[in-house]
Amino acid sequence: MTIIAFAAAAAYGAIPLQSQPSWTWETVERAYGGLAFADVDDDGDLDLFAGCYDGSNWYPPITDYHNMVFYNDGGKLGNSPGWTSALERHTAELDTGDINGDGVPDVFAANGGTSYQPNSVYYGKKAGPNTSPDWSSAQPAWATGSCLGDVDGDGDVDAATSNEGRNSSDPYRPVYIFWNAGSALEATAGWRSSGQGVFSGVCLGDVDGADFTPVKGEKLQGDGSRQVFYLKHAPLLKIDAVRLDGRPLNAAYAHDLYAGWVSFCRPLRQGETAEVDYTYSKKLDLAVAKWSNFDTCVYFNATGTPNTTPGWTSGNPSKTDRGVIFFDYDRDGDQDLFVAGSNDYLRIYANDGGKLGTTPAWTSTGQVRVNDAAIGDFNGDGYQDVVIANHPYRGVSVWENKAGVIAKEPTWQYTGSQEVRAIAVGDVNGDGALDLAAGFSRKPLVVFLNDYAVDVKVTAFRATARESGASITWEVSAGRAAGFDLLRRAGEGRWRCVNAERITGRSPYRFEDRNLEAGAYDYKLVAYDLSGWSRELGPISCDVGTKVHAFALYAAYPNPARGAVNFAFSLPTPAYAELAVYDLSGRRVATPARGDFAAGEHVIPCDVDLAPGVYIYRLEAGGNAAAKRLAVVR
Repeated sequence: MTIIAFAAAAAYGAIPLQSQPSWTWETVERAYGGLAFADVDDDGDLDLFAGCYDGSNWYPPITDYHNMVFYNDGGKLGNSPGWTSALERHTAELDTGDINGDGVPDVFAANGGTSYQPNSVYYGKKAGPNTSPDWSSAQPAWATGSCLGDVDGDGDVDAATSNEGRNSSDPYRPVYIFWNAGSALEATAGWRSSGQGVFSGVCLGDVDGADFTPVKGEKLQGDGSRQVFYLKHAPLLKIDAVRLDGRPLNAAYAHDLYAGWVSFCRPLRQGETAEVDYTYSKKLDLAVAKWSNFDTCVYFNATGTPNTTPGWTSGNPSKTDRGVIFFDYDRDGDQDLFVAGSNDYLRIYANDGGKLGTTPAWTSTGQVRVNDAAIGDFNGDGYQDVVIANHPYRGVSVWENKAGVIAKEPTWQYTGSQEVRAIAVGDVNGDGALDLAAGFSRKPLVVFLNDYAVDVKVTAFRATARESGASITWEVSAGRAAGFDLLRRAGEGRWRCVNAERITGRSPYRFEDRNLEAGAYDYKLVAYDLSGWSRELGPISCDVGTKVHAFALYAAYPNPARGAVNFAFSLPTPAYAELAVYDLSGRRVATPARGDFAAGEHVIPCDVDLAPGVYIYRLEAGGNAAAKRLAVVR
């Protein structure tokens, strides 16, 4: 079960995932069992690991089930796998964490199939993982799910698996925990539940909150290229705060509660320091989803070794459940339990003061058959939305969480030609927002990007010399700007802010820096996004001084215009000039300027009260004429 969270304060609204995939791989058919985002080559961005299972009993059969990695290069996944496992193992789920303690994330593959193929671990490293497993288990079981975390409180990452048998003559298995001996998992499970069954998902959390531990100011050092950083402890209850060089960041980063990564909307520059406050648990309880005739339950852990019998059950063994997720859906400080029913309702059991209820606090309107589930704050409101891989609808859906109230029906949904088998959530393009990956039966494997772009992308930053000043222009190609500061220096002097108030408005932007002495000037632009994150551009240079002007009619701005528009032109000598606006029939509809003008450049602001449409504006002066087009919109 993939579990992700995105921390943000500035709400976008609804679910801003794009309606169509932005990346697709469908070269070869695969049966996808699990997907996971992790920086397995330690280059500072998130790669996509795809776990596959044996589809030889399908028709037509899929007999190739090697696992794959699609490496991320500068915010784009490769068009083909950059890594393929040497062995084929029937993979039902993937989880990531630092198992060997080297600071680079590793991938745990929950395997099985009818031949009881062993679980595997692939260690992450600079060149990428080895193609053969670095660790294999010795359990005779079919693993159906997995979750990583420090169950016993000794500071390293253990692995829990849900399991089943291979067929009706050997149907049942216990739940397993593989203890970490310090730098590697033990091959044989050191903990087993006393009861056996058909188990279909597992998750680690802390129901009573007795072992929640706050971490204040864990430092992440920028190197100029890395966007993804892994925290020292995982899984997390929550991230409490993030600061960049002491300034609070309320958005502009994504994070994964269970893998423990933070992905910023741009690389941290050399010398920049981010500080993260978060809460994790030193000892973890174990929730297990069970198939029909068994009861979804929680094994409590007070000593570092979970009880082998459940301390809480859902009370309805007739239900068929596919997965479980601990998350604080209502942000009251307690971890609630989400249960993904299969051919049943989705439901949440609320945690009130460290005790799970026995009656669901929330259920979906309709029944759903679930193959995989995840959570993540896609719209930046601070609450975790629910993501479901829907079997009967051949699609993937997101159920919005509005201030602790989850929608009863999907808010966003995509339907393909095949059912979705696996999903994962991560920041693929490095914009600080969560994207969604989905693996369909056979093909394709796709990624949906998130349009909630926090980081402001500025383009076309230019300075144009005027007779006694400079015209500074720029555009915003992505993100939502809270405002700008324009800095100027003369020669090698000090940088000074030239705008009295922060510059706001709509793209494209223009600032007229007037009454300058002749000389060379440099300009820098500081762009602020809605979270308070700033990005600095420049410097650019401009030589200001007396110059010979040519006759010219410049482009009006903004264009298209919504009422207010600025016209600009240049005259080589003093002259009588007339600037008029005409509709396409040739009828004059406005005269923004008429009279005597000095030589040089002139800007004419004008409120144009015109119907939407295309117009021609024409300048006549000193025997010269020029015309350009203007669009008016509402």
